[in-house]
Amino acid sequence: DQPKLGLIEAAHGGTVLLDEVGELPGPVQVKLLRVLEDQEVLRLGSVTPRKVDVRFLAATNRDLEAESRAGRFRPDLFYRLAGATLTVPPLRARADELPALVAHFAALAAVEAGVPRPELSAEALAALATHEWPGNLRELRNVVTRAVLLCRGGAVRPEHLPAFAPRRVEAASWVDDGGGTADLDPAQATERARVVGALRAHNGNQTRAAQALGISRQTFVKKLDRYGIPRPRKPVE
Repeated sequence: DQPKLGLIEAAHGGTVLLDEVGELPGPVQVKLLRVLEDQEVLRLGSVTPRKVDVRFLAATNRDLEAESRAGRFRPDLFYRLAGATLTVPPLRARADELPALVAHFAALAAVEAGVPRPELSAEALAALATHEWPGNLRELRNVVTRAVLLCRGGAVRPEHLPAFAPRRVEAASWVDDGGGTADLDPAQATERARVVGALRAHNGNQTRAAQALGISRQTFVKKLDRYGIPRPRKPVE
């Protein structure tokens, strides 16, 4: 029988994504560092190293620099991985992207379940926008997938969503009561959710929210009035 290739050797000439690399135990970190440094792998039971040409991408929810200072992650591996870094803000800080992400995950779930792509009611989008999403995209995808299965080809409504815990709100921050969503069509509901998401992401600061959406403050204020979104009493810095 031909020996089975390991994942890294099988990816020769391609890319390997190391998801949650911060969770690797110490002995595995040592082995990974050796692969990165030498560009070689050793098959199980073999004594002959084999050269590999692989690009590595690593993802983590941890602060690996802090973990390395605390002795929980190898500093040499951290610096070897940190050739170029990209910090992705948590989903709660990108609330204006929520409607597009929900639509994307709903389309994927519909294909997997073999059902028509459902409409997303304005009330459902408003409910999703109130959640802080501690699990980020994984949590969002699971919630949307569940909703698609429960709605059975109809529109996704709040009753198809989990009962989210109340969002933590600072005393001076802005809150949307979700009013004015019942009579909106899906396109209007999506735009309203983007406006609400931008305001929430920037803690009620209308100027920053408008900039995030790429529109003028005057246009942004008109959208607030058009969709019945309460204006913040004052910008929150």
